[in-house]
Amino acid sequence: MSTPLNPAAKAAQDAARHRDGTFGEQFVPESGVELTVNDGPDYTTWTPVDIDSELARLHGEHNRHMARYNSSIKFVAGEVARRLGRGFSGKATRSEVETWVNKSAAASEAGEPVHPNDTGLLREYDRAMRNLADAQQVADDMTPLTDEFTRRGGWTRAFLVTNAGGHVHKDMDCHTCFAPGWDNSGNYRTGTEFYWVTDLSDHTEDEIVEKAGVRACTACYPSAPVDVLTRPTQIFSDDERAAELARAERAAAKAERDAKKVANAATPDGSELVVHTSRSRYPERFKTERSATMWAVDTMVDHRYGVFRDRDMDPTEVAAIDTVVGSLAAKHGKTPDEVRAEFEKKMVAKAKRDGYRV
Repeated sequence: MSTPLNPAAKAAQDAARHRDGTFGEQFVPESGVELTVNDGPDYTTWTPVDIDSELARLHGEHNRHMARYNSSIKFVAGEVARRLGRGFSGKATRSEVETWVNKSAAASEAGEPVHPNDTGLLREYDRAMRNLADAQQVADDMTPLTDEFTRRGGWTRAFLVTNAGGHVHKDMDCHTCFAPGWDNSGNYRTGTEFYWVTDLSDHTEDEIVEKAGVRACTACYPSAPVDVLTRPTQIFSDDERAAELARAERAAAKAERDAKKVANAATPDGSELVVHTSRSRYPERFKTERSATMWAVDTMVDHRYGVFRDRDMDPTEVAAIDTVVGSLAAKHGKTPDEVRAEFEKKMVAKAKRDGYRV
């Protein structure tokens, strides 16, 4: 099978080209570049899944270093452009950045006054260079793994683009994706971000397409059956699975809250119970069984033993208590008389607690 230039080799060549002084030029990978093989594990004994899992880890690490490098170098270039009088939207070339860095560093080493902002900028440039060196080291670590891939003649792989609606590709060289590399301003573009589906490494294309379903890239898999391309996908990134797990956990927590709300409510369906009396211009609203029961018992105590004991209960209060009794009876599957009997007991107990003669 044909073996496209793999992302690890690209990373190594990109870093090497920058290291050799061609920063700022558009980099086009060249086939046949000899890469240094490091001492390490015997990868000839590793399975394709093992090799690709390690490559995926290193590839992610490489991208993180390069993203940090790019962030730092863009900041430095922007600051240098401002020092050159080009304003906030101006850009500085690689040569201008290096000239300014060398001049400022020399002044600092010579003990000459250096503005604190320039000192911070030198630290940012140094941070960029450290990340670039770390990326080169990671690329070197990837080399023996990619060499083993090549030695075996390669195997099938699956890569999922991580953006919304991303497709599954057979490699990272699909023309529908953006390749990593250097632009003419010296900025490193990480390109399209992929999730390496390593558990499908060395599977047949039919198996990969079957699992990819609607996510299968038609450019990478032109012979994929139409009916398969309409099926729900079975391939998800770690982030997507984590997001789905979080959604499930939130749904479970909401269901638990809703169940608790229904269990505590004064109505069978968990809704708020509302009653009206002439004692207040505002309705009484009960979200829980406890609050509705307390209100009904308190009202009964007031009219039987308390401040309104010489006054008949207002019809609106009678109707309101009937509503509470009926709602609780329906919720617990009891008769209204059973609920009233419970209220009578609670009323007597409360009257005694409040010091009334019962």
